[in-house]
Amino acid sequence: MAPGLPHPADTPEKARMKIGLMGYPRAGKDTVCEILATMMPLTRLAFGDMIKVELAEAFNLTLDAFNALPKDDPVPQLALKNCNDRSYCDVAACYTSKTLAEIGELPRSMRYHQRMWATQYKRNIISDRYWVVPVYKQLVDIVSHDPNHSVVITDVRHYVEIDAIEHEGFELWRVDNNRIPVRTDHESELEWPKIAPTRVIENHGTLDDLRATVTQALRDAKAQALAPA
Repeated sequence: MAPGLPHPADTPEKARMKIGLMGYPRAGKDTVCEILATMMPLTRLAFGDMIKVELAEAFNLTLDAFNALPKDDPVPQLALKNCNDRSYCDVAACYTSKTLAEIGELPRSMRYHQRMWATQYKRNIISDRYWVVPVYKQLVDIVSHDPNHSVVITDVRHYVEIDAIEHEGFELWRVDNNRIPVRTDHESELEWPKIAPTRVIENHGTLDDLRATVTQALRDAKAQALAPA
C-alpha cells in the first residue's frame, strides 16, 4: 500500500461490521461498544433491552428511571413489594428459602431482576427465545434497509442468542478483564464461556489501552472481511 494512503480496513464505507460482545458482568462490553461507535456508524442492540422495558413497567418506573439505577447494587426501588406482577414475585420467592412476605422488603439489583425475569420467569411461560426474537427482528429490519450497516450487540450470553446472530454473519468478541471476579452464580454466565470467540479483547489496563486494542481488532476484522475469498 502506498505511503500516506489509509488502510482499506479504516475506510468507513467498507466492510461494515456485525459484532456480538461476550464477557462477564463489568468486563467492559458497553465501553467497547462506545469505542466502536467513535470509529464507525453503528446501531447498538441488546437482548436485555426488552427485559428492561418489561421490568420498568412491572416496578411502576419510567424506562429512564429504571435505566438510571445501578446494575449491581441492590436498591429499595426494586424490592419485590414494589412489583405489580404477583406471578413474578411468587417465582422469585421460590428461589429462596423464605416466603414472599419475608423477602418483599429486601432491596434488589437490576441484574438480579434481569436474570430472574428472563430465565426463571418469562422463558418458562413463553419460550427460551422470547427475548431473542424481538432483537432478531430489529436486526433483520436494519440489514434489509442497508446490508452494510454496522450492528453491535452488547450482551451475548445464551446459546439461542449465539445461534441467531452467527446465522447472520456476526463475529463474536469476548471481552476479558482480570480486574473483576469471574461470576458463575447464574446460568446466564455458563453458556457463552464455552463458545470460541472470533476475537479476544483484553481489557486489563487503561481506557487508552482498551481503545488501542479495539482499534486494532476492528482493523483486523475489516481487513479479513475485505480479503479476497
